[in-house]
Amino acid sequence: MNSREKIIYLAGILDGEGHIDRRAFKNGRGKAYIYSRISVMQKDMRICNWLKENFEGTITNNHNQTGNCHRWEIKGSQAIELIRKVYPYLLIKREQADKALQNE
Repeated sequence: MNSREKIIYLAGILDGEGHIDRRAFKNGRGKAYIYSRISVMQKDMRICNWLKENFEGTITNNHNQTGNCHRWEIKGSQAIELIRKVYPYLLIKREQADKALQNE
């Protein structure tokens, strides 16, 4: 799969299973930050591993009512760069992408 095909595949994953947002948080010293984030929740670890291998980011394990899930996410400037690349191929999550790119 070439780079363009990977971006198109990522757009499909995001439209179906992903989330794109802009978050505010405070660090340990109380300083506030706002950053953009892309995340994907999956029960099947293979998708999260593929995302990490191809786009970096982190994987965490989450336990919820339906069992064990894995979350891949990428934040900050890496997320912004990836949102810009995937944007032309998004259908469902385009509005979320617009909000995440706001003021960038």
